[in-house]
Amino acid sequence: MLRVDRPSITVSVVSHGQSALVQRLVEQLAVLVITSKVDIKLVLTNNLPQSNSFSDQFRLIQYPFALTLLVNETPLGFGANHNQAFRHCNSDYFCVLNPDIEFTNDPFTALANAFRDSKIGLAYPFQMDGGNVSLDFERELVRPISVAQRHIVKGRYHTGLNKPMHWVSGAFMVFKSSIFQELEGFDERYFMYCEDVDICLRLQLAGYKLVKADATVIHHTQRRTLKNLQHLAWHVRSLLRLWNSASYKQYKQRFIDNRAERS
Repeated sequence: MLRVDRPSITVSVVSHGQSALVQRLVEQLAVLVITSKVDIKLVLTNNLPQSNSFSDQFRLIQYPFALTLLVNETPLGFGANHNQAFRHCNSDYFCVLNPDIEFTNDPFTALANAFRDSKIGLAYPFQMDGGNVSLDFERELVRPISVAQRHIVKGRYHTGLNKPMHWVSGAFMVFKSSIFQELEGFDERYFMYCEDVDICLRLQLAGYKLVKADATVIHHTQRRTLKNLQHLAWHVRSLLRLWNSASYKQYKQRFIDNRAERS
């Protein structure tokens, strides 16, 4: 009988001193991998080198999946950490996963099945908060006016069935590995913010699509920009870089301005 190999996925998780969150996430992975129809590997990065005991606790346990532990000598940004993890990926798919994600069941089988054709480059799940409320994980293009509406006049992203969707939250993204490689991964010139926006725009400019899978996860979002001045500074700096980037300008012209002119 001919054996059909299961799709494989390498999951990249980065800890910024989030031992309790990562411990819960890894334990959940260990449970769901037993029945999942996807072969799962985990690359776990300790982004705070002073907390070596964090890495030691995972080295002492045998997990039902291959585990690679990375310890940074100095802290890296979001994109640099996941690009580093991707160098350890030999799977069909590459998953970027926040430590503050919680599973209610196996999302990876549905995410792998979402790649129905060669033009799908990124799949993502539905995200709920801890109170069973949908989060704004599918978002419009970030523009100065939308930032002003949300943070200055306390507005919100446009919601509803006809909401435009140009990028998705980097809390849970699954890429076809060959396409992530083609895009040369995240742009490491960003630091902590807008890497997800940029790669979604570049992916679509390259002719690929984003697709929502039939999967749901809980995201205990931190929203550090609103609580920490350093994060706010990083966010503003990344937004300015994004708005002046070639990918942003090309995407806006092709997918927004040109379509508005034709309508």
